[in-house]
Amino acid sequence: MSRIIEGQIISTTHVDSHGERITRDEMIAMFSRRSPHRAMGNNHNLSKLPIARSFNDRLEELTDGELAWKVDVEVFDEQAYAQFGGVSIAFTRRHVRLGKTEPVAKLKLNTRQFDFEAAVDEVNRIVARRHVVEVVEKVEKADVVTVAIIAIASFIGLEIAGGFFKAIGASLFEAARKLRRKDSPAAPTEIHFHLHLQPERKIPMLLLAVDAECTVEDIRKLSETAVLAAVEQVVSLDQLERAVAIVRSGGTIELQYATNEAGEIVYRKSGDA
Repeated sequence: MSRIIEGQIISTTHVDSHGERITRDEMIAMFSRRSPHRAMGNNHNLSKLPIARSFNDRLEELTDGELAWKVDVEVFDEQAYAQFGGVSIAFTRRHVRLGKTEPVAKLKLNTRQFDFEAAVDEVNRIVARRHVVEVVEKVEKADVVTVAIIAIASFIGLEIAGGFFKAIGASLFEAARKLRRKDSPAAPTEIHFHLHLQPERKIPMLLLAVDAECTVEDIRKLSETAVLAAVEQVVSLDQLERAVAIVRSGGTIELQYATNEAGEIVYRKSGDA
């Protein structure tokens, strides 16, 4: 039986443990773009099996005049939830667009772990000029982010010559692989593809976590059609919130889990996801 926690604070406009502050306007803007339900990843790692889901979001005025973002939380994994002592939000700040039209894809990284300007230079060097992309700063408000993840995000419905993975997807993967962590240069980095099924919304989303042994050629072998077909075997796309798969050497995929539009787990591969 899962446990419900009511009134969990996920962020406020106070100065936080990093010495930073989300302004009132930023908080209201983020709240207005929120999803009604969210499966919550383990320490901002959305490829891992969700440890909880949040719902019933609200903004409340605190007695000192600051704002608090509160949610109710259904806990799926008590042990993992207790390990991190609650939940935190993630959002984006700096956006550098390489090109003048709308971007076809975005590379997102945590600037506590990577040098933002170096990432912009690397993407600008590798990605062909005909593709407009953005490099985006991720802000993750967990006190300790244990895994470094670079996300490559795109609307999967975009028609890019040669296919997404054969063209811009492979190029951004190549750029991401060349980036080294500034917090711990020898530590590993995970690269995830976030493939959105609607152009103006983050969900539904297909997340592909790339195995460390994969090459750029393996990424070029991926097929958007095959990925969607694998998901549709376990959940209808019009009921999907998130589906997560691992990309293996050779460009094959292994579906790990899927959540529905209410943030509930509807498919889980046998064994640990």
